Amino acid sequence: MSDRASLLVEIGTEELPPKALLSLSRALTDGLFAALRSADLVDDDASVESFETPRRLAVRISNVAERQADRKEQKLGPPVAAAFDADGKPKPAAIGFARSVGASDVSQLQRVETDKGQRLGFVQSIVGQSLASLLPAMISEVTAKLPVPKLMRWGNYEHRFVRPVHWVIAMHGDQAISGELFGRPFGASSQGHRFHHPEPIQIESADAYESALEQAFVIASTTKRREKIESQIAVIADDMGATAQLSDELLTEVACLVEWPVAISGSFDQAFLEVPEEALISSMEVHQRFFALRDAEGALRADFIGVANIESKDANEIRRGYERVIRPRLADAKFFFDVDLKTPLSDHLPALASMVYQKKLGTLKDKSQRVSRLCAELANDFGADADKAIRAAELGKCDLLTQMVGEFPELQGIMGAYYATAEGIDEQIALALREQYLPSFAGDAIATSGVGRCLAVAERLDSLCGIFAVGMKPSGTRDPYALRRAALGLIRTAIEGGDRFDLDQALSKAVGNISINGIDHAAIVSEVGDFIFERLRGYLSERGIDSEVFNSVLAVRPSELNDFVARSEAVAAFLRLPAADNLCAANKRITNILRKFDADVGNLSEDLLTEDAEKALAEALEAVSSSADALADQRNYEAALSALAGLGEPVDIFFDQVLVMADDVAVRANRMALLQRLQNLFLKVADVGQIAR
Repeated sequence: MSDRASLLVEIGTEELPPKALLSLSRALTDGLFAALRSADLVDDDASVESFETPRRLAVRISNVAERQADRKEQKLGPPVAAAFDADGKPKPAAIGFARSVGASDVSQLQRVETDKGQRLGFVQSIVGQSLASLLPAMISEVTAKLPVPKLMRWGNYEHRFVRPVHWVIAMHGDQAISGELFGRPFGASSQGHRFHHPEPIQIESADAYESALEQAFVIASTTKRREKIESQIAVIADDMGATAQLSDELLTEVACLVEWPVAISGSFDQAFLEVPEEALISSMEVHQRFFALRDAEGALRADFIGVANIESKDANEIRRGYERVIRPRLADAKFFFDVDLKTPLSDHLPALASMVYQKKLGTLKDKSQRVSRLCAELANDFGADADKAIRAAELGKCDLLTQMVGEFPELQGIMGAYYATAEGIDEQIALALREQYLPSFAGDAIATSGVGRCLAVAERLDSLCGIFAVGMKPSGTRDPYALRRAALGLIRTAIEGGDRFDLDQALSKAVGNISINGIDHAAIVSEVGDFIFERLRGYLSERGIDSEVFNSVLAVRPSELNDFVARSEAVAAFLRLPAADNLCAANKRITNILRKFDADVGNLSEDLLTEDAEKALAEALEAVSSSADALADQRNYEAALSALAGLGEPVDIFFDQVLVMADDVAVRANRMALLQRLQNLFLKVADVGQIAR
């Protein structure tokens, strides 16, 4: 194999969109590695590193070959019988094949034995191409496929990319590779920090990339920039006797906004702390990318930490700038809060009738009324007061009409709770207004109150059934109404809240509330149910329930989600018992036998039991059936299956010694009835015959 070294590719641009930076970088890295691997220039175990800053995307891959290895390739042509005539002279098929593979004469072809007889063949020597000749096209193809949020053109160029490109580096070891991308020639020169080191930087080798940039005030790795930001914030907060409120999303976004992070603290007027802290934090995080601080008791402080992209000689000047820009944002929040408090939430109800939720499903008022009716039906299942659940549903969307939520949409529900509390509305209703959108992201908490969980589930049921009813269910990556998240939120709320409600009945009620002519209610209930169960499959998979276990429970389709979980856990425990494998196989065999038997099986008759093995199985079934049934009815599924595991030996003996398909029709039907009775005991929990062991 030819010489190997690290390969570096860097694309320098204008400031890249921070929220797209990591996805662009991953796609560039994955795409370039896949192209090199396909060209057999790198092995699977090569070290692959991504680098990204606001002004660059870069990839470094270790142990990349300078040139492909030479190889031989065999091509097969027509069958020998079709290639020559009776005198052994080549026919046009042979001549054409020789010409197509570059052979000067048919005599250069070989005869190759295949499973379809002898065929003409030709072994061609292929000289490996150099990395330098292949790389420019690879980079061009990979960048053309990047998930760019919005393409743009610049100058007089026809090129289109996420941002204007200013330089491109392609280096193999310490050797620069020639080429061109977006009108820019490849080179070995990068750019440092826009202000601290505006001069070009010469990259001596691919392995020297990070250190060269760091000398020019650029930390190439987002992970390292984030670690530095966290460290700086921790030091400042500790000096202030405070704790910073850090979120992964904000830390990553800030790391994607700077090349040389410098954390600086600031403060604001204590009077702003009268505003709900969520509004203040939103102002700081969403609008300014500042980190909020809390005191030792967890209360929000009138301080914050910002992260600059420059190491200033006068940090106080940056601090004053931060404080100047945050003040009007906080003043707006205080103004909105004060104005909103003057209007009761219920006064916004009429205006909901003018806000369209979805063209066919009507307005937000229509949606609120549908959710209210669902809450009335479901309240008892959640241990909730029906009147409070109904009122919470009626007021649930009112805060969308407030000035605060109009400016800070991420505060919907939260502000409704504050306004309800200030108005003196029942605290359970106020809490439900806050909790109706929970969980709002992966790892988020579910609603804690019965009224809140009832409203959260009813809201999601209406959204799922309504959007499916108008034919806008998710497809591929497209999910404009976030129905996958809604389904998972419903699942988590029901399961983690320990609430028991019949999903099919709830879906039927939700669809029944939809006033669209011509919809197939039963089909929508079935389709939405299947959609929810597919999300449940993923949820349980993360809890260690494999797909076969899930399918065995899905086959009996319990309609309560908590019941589904209990059955799944019981089956998983059952599979650890010694008798499980044979009993799963026996149930599968029974299903196949009964499927082929068209006649009515009928009841089991002891008089028709003639073989000792079938009598023993019947006795064992009699001994265990009442207790197993009772345990299953009590939802003690693990104990029920454990009891049924004792049938392993008589079942094995039965299949070894008894001919089920007896010539005597009555005996055959009776043995079918015996097997059906066995299977029905298991079906009280799950169809374990679905499990291949």
